Amino acid sequence: MGEFHMIPIKTNNYNHMKKALVLIIAILCLCGTHASAFQFNKNDKIVFIGNSITHGGSYHAILRTFLATRYQKNIRILNKGIAGDVVTGVLNRFDKDILSDKPTVAFVMLGMNDVKRTLYSEKPTDYDINAQKEAYALYKEKTEELIGKLIDNNIRIILLTPTMFEESPVLKRENYIGVNSALGKCADFIQTMGNKYDLVVVNFHSIMNSLNQQEQARDSTFTIVGQDRVHPGDLGHFVMGYQLIKTIQKQDTLVAELSIDAKRRKATKAVNCNARKIRTKNGNLSFDLLENSLPFPLSEFDKKGQQFVPFSDELNQEILSITSLQPRKYNVFIDTTEIGTFDSNTLENGLRLDEISQTPQYMQAIKVNHLSNEIKNLQAQIRNLRYVEYHRFKIDVSSFSIEKLMALAEQKIVELENSNFPYKDYFVLTLNNYIKNIGNEIQTKHLIENMRTEMFKLSKPVSHHYRLELIN
Repeated sequence: MGEFHMIPIKTNNYNHMKKALVLIIAILCLCGTHASAFQFNKNDKIVFIGNSITHGGSYHAILRTFLATRYQKNIRILNKGIAGDVVTGVLNRFDKDILSDKPTVAFVMLGMNDVKRTLYSEKPTDYDINAQKEAYALYKEKTEELIGKLIDNNIRIILLTPTMFEESPVLKRENYIGVNSALGKCADFIQTMGNKYDLVVVNFHSIMNSLNQQEQARDSTFTIVGQDRVHPGDLGHFVMGYQLIKTIQKQDTLVAELSIDAKRRKATKAVNCNARKIRTKNGNLSFDLLENSLPFPLSEFDKKGQQFVPFSDELNQEILSITSLQPRKYNVFIDTTEIGTFDSNTLENGLRLDEISQTPQYMQAIKVNHLSNEIKNLQAQIRNLRYVEYHRFKIDVSSFSIEKLMALAEQKIVELENSNFPYKDYFVLTLNNYIKNIGNEIQTKHLIENMRTEMFKLSKPVSHHYRLELIN
C-alpha cells in the first residue's frame, strides 16, 4: 500500500465519474480502519497530537462542530499540534504539554516531517537513501513508543495516517520526488500499529490521493493539498474531517427522520425525534417537532469539497416526509420562517431539511460552528506560544516568569535581525506575537472554556412548530 494505484474509470461522462468516485470513497472508508465505532464519553478530553497540519488546521474543529450538533456532549477538544514537529519532539514534550491536561482520548497524526522531505529527489544519492531508511526506522520506533506511553496513561487512541505530499510538476514550489511514497509507507505502518494494538485508524493518505488523482485527470492544476505541496487548505481539511467522522461514526448517521400520515394525523416513523400535536384543518397540517440533534451546517464549509465526498448523504440526513396529502402545493413554515413551497410528491418522497440553510435549526447550527471556529483560532494562538518555546527557545521554560520569557524572546529577535537567516522576518513576527500574547494565556484559556460552555448550551435542540399551508 505504499504506492497508490488509481482505479481506472472508462467513461467520458463526469457525472458517472462522480458516482464512481463516491463508490471508491465508500470502499476507502471501510478499508484500513477498525471494524467498530469509537464511542465518546460525556466528559472526554480529546487531544489532537501532530505537526503544523494540526497546529493551524481545521479538521479537528470540524469534529468539534459535529459532536456538538449531533450529540451535545460536554466534550473538550484540545489542539496539541506544533509546526515542524516529529515524533521525537512529541515524546520530549509529552509530560508537560500533553499529559498535563489529563486527556482521555488522543488523535495522533505525524510523519510529514519525520520522513525528512529534503532527502528525496529524482536521483537520490546513496547517502540520501540510507538517511531515508534511518528516518523511517526512527519514525516507526518512536511512534510505537508514543503509542505505548498513551496506553500506559489510560488514554484511548485514534491513529491518523499522514496526509499526502503533492508531487505534481505544475506547482512552482520545490518538489521532492518520492516523499508521497514515503508517507504511504508511514500510512501502512500506522495501519500495522492499529492492527497490533486494536486501535481505530483513519486513513487520510488514501482518500486524499484518490481524490487528487481523480481531479488532476481533468485539471492538471488541481491540488487537494496546497501550493506549498504540504498543507491542506479548506478543501483538504473538509475531506479530512469527512474521513475522520465517517471512520469513527458507524451508527446514528441520521440527524433525524420523521414521516407523518396527514390523513391519520399520526407519525408513522420517528428516528431521533419526537412529533406532537399533529393537527389538520382545511387541508393544512401542523405539528410540533423536537429533534435530538442539529444538522451539521455544511454551507459553512468548503463547497467544492462537498462535490467530492458524500458528507450530506452519509452523515447529515434530516428528512421530513408527509403522506396522504392532497395533490397540491404547500407553503412550509418552521416557526415563523417560510422555508419553501413544495408539491405533495416532493413532501411524500421526503424533504431534505439538512439542505435548506434557512431553517431555524440550521441557523442554530451555524452559530454553534462560529463558536467552534473561534475556539480553533484561540487554540492556535496558544499553540503559537508553545511553538516558540519548543522550537525557538529549545530549553525548558516551565520555571520562567512572564517577564523572563519576554526578555528571552527579545534576545532572539536581536539575534535574528543581526543574522542572514532566510526566514528571519517570519520568525521575528512570530517572536513579537509571542511577546504580545504570552501574558494573556490564562485569560485566553478562560475565554476558550467560556466559549465551549456557550457552544454546548447553544447546541441543545429546541422544539419547533411546523405548518404546511395548502396553496389554493
